[in-house]
Amino acid sequence: MEWYVLGSLLACIIVVLMAIGVPIGVTLGLTSAVFLFGALGPDRTLSVLGTEFFEFWTNYPLIAVPLFILMGEFLFVGGTADDIFDIASKWLQGVRGGLAIVTIGAGAIFGALSGSSLAAVSTFGILALPKLLDRGYDKRLAVGAVASAGGLDHLIPPSILMVLYASVTEVSVGKMLMAGFIPGMVLAGAFGLVIWVWVWWRPLAAPREPAVTWGERFSVLRKAGLPLLLVLAVLGSIYLGVATATEAAGIGALASLGVAISRRKVTAERLGQGLRHTIQTTAFIMLIAVGGKLLSWVLTYYLIPQRLVDLLVQAQVNRWALMIGFQFMYIVLGMFIDPVSMIIVTMPVLVPILTALHFDLIWFGILLMVNIEMALITPPVGFSLYIIKGLAPENVTFNDVLSGCLIFTLADVLVIAILMIFPELVLWLPRRMG
Repeated sequence: MEWYVLGSLLACIIVVLMAIGVPIGVTLGLTSAVFLFGALGPDRTLSVLGTEFFEFWTNYPLIAVPLFILMGEFLFVGGTADDIFDIASKWLQGVRGGLAIVTIGAGAIFGALSGSSLAAVSTFGILALPKLLDRGYDKRLAVGAVASAGGLDHLIPPSILMVLYASVTEVSVGKMLMAGFIPGMVLAGAFGLVIWVWVWWRPLAAPREPAVTWGERFSVLRKAGLPLLLVLAVLGSIYLGVATATEAAGIGALASLGVAISRRKVTAERLGQGLRHTIQTTAFIMLIAVGGKLLSWVLTYYLIPQRLVDLLVQAQVNRWALMIGFQFMYIVLGMFIDPVSMIIVTMPVLVPILTALHFDLIWFGILLMVNIEMALITPPVGFSLYIIKGLAPENVTFNDVLSGCLIFTLADVLVIAILMIFPELVLWLPRRMG
């Protein structure tokens, strides 16, 4: 059977199983096992499955995934998220639409302390959304700002999806994490620009926030001491080469627990809830990832990525036209599959192509993270849309959530274009690491 027929058959089976509701992790693992059985027979298939599972679950960099999730859960339990919103609120108020910009700023700060954007969306849905609506903000502006702020967690380190991407593509986890810092700030600024233009165009969409004194601004900084030390401990140790990303994740998880205990906000119930959420999230991610590992083995066995590379080289396709095409592909994929699956399903095919075309995999990974942020707020599978709708009052319809979030996707598209034109925004920090 020709490689393109085999690849098309593999893709069709995966799409059909996903369409009928089979979990993506089961879909990838089951399909890969069937193809392995047909190619290798039962004995060698069992040997490959055992080897791949063992190698994946003992992959040292992936230990950072549950540790970063645990760090975010401890921070939430300890009330750090409330302090972050309070700090941002005092420093970014005083202008029309200021509380919405505060939400974006708080999302950027929280992104440096948590690795899960869905946790961030839930947090700001509880903290910020009621305040925005009570102050008289337009419903669409309020929900769009909250959903977008949560998505910054994918770009601003630490990010569990960046760790997963680095493990799949075999690039440095530490460099991958640091590469997201500047683009994350750029994306936060782009979201703030969307709010500014929105309020300029429709002044009634947001009230003018009361100004605060400089004394109030500086006094609230006392709450920033412990979170700031935590950020320095995690990111500083990675950047300076003192610790690997996995070791830094362990430092962050332990320090965040210490912060929560020092504030006397930890109860057995809340601690158990945080641990339970960590286990559930980790299991969800790892099940999909190990299925993707098997799919990668099958693709490599049948030489499908290599054949694609040869085809593109012979066709002399312009590398930048292809890169733009990849961005459109991810926009479409983001409408239908979850972020983890976007990484796991596509990267085994794309890595050989990107390498052959001399694209930097860390740079491409950041473009992918921006696309994933956009996927969270685009229908029909955008997780943030449904989280926000579930947290919003009854008078906020799903159409309000949808229209408010889609406006913020313009910022995502703008940032993708900026990062493609100025790749040094991504690569400057990683190149200065030891």
